[in-house]
Amino acid sequence: MCLTVNVYIAKKDSFDRDDIKRLKADTLGFNIYLRKSKFSKRGSHLMIVELGAGGCACSLLTDEAGFDSPTWQLRLEVLDGLASLVNRIWDTVGGLLTFDALWYAEAPVENRDVTIEELYAIIGNNKIGSKTRYFIRSEEEIRKLDKIEEKNKAYLDQMEELFRNRKS
Repeated sequence: MCLTVNVYIAKKDSFDRDDIKRLKADTLGFNIYLRKSKFSKRGSHLMIVELGAGGCACSLLTDEAGFDSPTWQLRLEVLDGLASLVNRIWDTVGGLLTFDALWYAEAPVENRDVTIEELYAIIGNNKIGSKTRYFIRSEEEIRKLDKIEEKNKAYLDQMEELFRNRKS
């Protein structure tokens, strides 16, 4: 199995090879690959690997990393560089990104909305979820989504109450 560290960029914010070259010039220790995939029809898929590691990110893991652990155990010396790289991608794009670190061809089990600052802290504190996809949004977008979620929950609670009353 191979670990993949992925950043997906929405089409309206698509990345191109010139963006990759600019990031590579500023990035020590990492390679960024612009991947062709199903997603590329809707946006850009970037794979992040350590220099000299080919297309696999397993070299980022410690020797003690557990395959079934809820969070990845990355080598401490790569955390700041990885967090900075994702932050630079966000600064370049300025729009919706997703980030994940998953086994190749594995789907995430959990989706989380986070700000770039929260993701920077998650990476920096070595707490990247091994089955989590992070949707990086502005604080304003997250507040709007929280309000929608509250309204949906209130609606579902009302429907459940109506259903219970109907049964009795």
